[in-house]
Amino acid sequence: MYPSPESGRFRSALFVALLATVSGTAGAAPGDLDPTFGGTGMVRDAMTGNGAAATALAIDAAGRIVVAGSAAQNAIDGDFGVLRLNPDGSPDTSFAGSGRVIAGHAAASDEEGYGLAVQVDGRLVVAGTRFTPATGVRSVALRLGSDGTIDGSFGNQGDGWFLSARPGGDVALALAAGANGFALAGYASDGGGGIDALALRLDTLGMPLPLFGDEGFVLAAPDSNSANAVALQPDGKVLLGGHLDGDGGAAFIQRLAADGSADATFGGDGRVELPGMTRIGDLQVLADGRIVAAGLAGSDTRVTRLLADGAVDATFGSGGTVVVTAASQAVVQLWPFALALLADGGLVVAGNASSFADGAMGFALRLTADGQADAGFGTGGVRLVDAPTDLQIDAVAVQADGAIVLAGVDRGSAGDGDDQFLVVRLQGGGEPPPLPTLSIADASVTEGDAGTVMMTFTVTLSAPSPGGVGVMAQSDLGSATPNVDYVPTGTFLTLDEGVSSVLFQVPVIGDLAVEGDETFLARLGDATGATIADGVATGTIVDDDTAAPVVAQPVPAAGLPALGLLGLLLALAAAWRGRSRALL
Repeated sequence: MYPSPESGRFRSALFVALLATVSGTAGAAPGDLDPTFGGTGMVRDAMTGNGAAATALAIDAAGRIVVAGSAAQNAIDGDFGVLRLNPDGSPDTSFAGSGRVIAGHAAASDEEGYGLAVQVDGRLVVAGTRFTPATGVRSVALRLGSDGTIDGSFGNQGDGWFLSARPGGDVALALAAGANGFALAGYASDGGGGIDALALRLDTLGMPLPLFGDEGFVLAAPDSNSANAVALQPDGKVLLGGHLDGDGGAAFIQRLAADGSADATFGGDGRVELPGMTRIGDLQVLADGRIVAAGLAGSDTRVTRLLADGAVDATFGSGGTVVVTAASQAVVQLWPFALALLADGGLVVAGNASSFADGAMGFALRLTADGQADAGFGTGGVRLVDAPTDLQIDAVAVQADGAIVLAGVDRGSAGDGDDQFLVVRLQGGGEPPPLPTLSIADASVTEGDAGTVMMTFTVTLSAPSPGGVGVMAQSDLGSATPNVDYVPTGTFLTLDEGVSSVLFQVPVIGDLAVEGDETFLARLGDATGATIADGVATGTIVDDDTAAPVVAQPVPAAGLPALGLLGLLLALAAAWRGRSRALL
């Protein structure tokens, strides 16, 4: 049912026969290799020296390039491999001393990394699959600190690792991160000898979310086969991109609600099949909720954009779809595996190509926001990446300056033992796209009579940012008195890649004083990965207290004291007694 570790890296094994290339030449044109990166535009790293393949890529808030995948210890024992490079392509020695981390969960276990998420604080999560003869295959995830050490606070094993215990086994092939944790996608046993597409949710500490499906796991419909792509929306909904059973099974996108149930607002039943596409390589969610998927159509690359409700977006390409044929590039296969968004709304698709003359090579396709091939990039929007040895591209990311980074494997010429991590950087060309902007909105709250209540400010990001965004939020003086009317608060907020907003909360102190509405300020500063467009908001504390009512006193008449009826009667009685004594 599951591929064995002895058979090689199971997803990449499909393409071993298709890999070979011819060397490229660095230049200044968009799409050309960037000679400022590793001297040639390509960086290769042997990791353990026993074979290594990169399958995931991210760019952190400092502009460093992080690559993850698998690094073999021997023929049957592989570990997670992580490489962090400086922007010039040199290993970042502040990461584990050498720029490399090789991590396995246990002796003789075989781990393969397929997903990577880099948090704004520099910590990173790698997800994939673990195999042992005793337990079979299991989804796993590991978090590392920004210095490369294992973060022991993560996972369900007490050692920085999450390890699935789902009966029957499961495989994780993709990872997405959001403000509320992580989503993994892959496939799992259906209990009847087959497999179905799988979604798994973890919280920020790497524990399964108990309210998502069955203790964090959701199996897609029985006719599904596997999911190779996943996205996590800001509202907690999960998107799976996969394919149905059968050799000609159609590609599909399924959206799950935050509790793991099928989201009926998407396609009517939570699932949309993509006509003409047989496999999905990757998908992304735009800031406005539209969805872009890249996948395989025969031997060609197909890109489709959907509206947030699952309907085809007819404003993209031709009727919602772009098809780039292998024949248009003089190759026999053009298979996409990765997708990245550009700051201007365009996108980059990357994957593998092959020809009878040159063997196999990587490729990058750049499309405009409306789905047209970018004629200024490569040849007709496509750049083939070749070299004297076999190459494979599995991941893509876009730097803040528009340069395109690809990651995969250089297969070498002597078998699996000389496989190496491969990282390629292509010229972006043109003016660097502007950074997205941050803004903070005004807020108000009624103070109450006692205790505290939170005033919530919403911080919004204008567009996605590679590597995520960080910003300092701090309360500041207004007419309200600190520590009397509110608690001064400052914190560093993070918006991981794909997250468009985050909340900043300041405690407001309740009282019984009549003081009228009061205000304080909330300020943003020290942003990374974005600029600040509107960095000051006003917080209004609404006073709900009222003064005690004033009781009016009666006005004395003709000099007589205002004694009230009883007082007046008593006064008259006293006067009568005095008169009586005078008559005696």
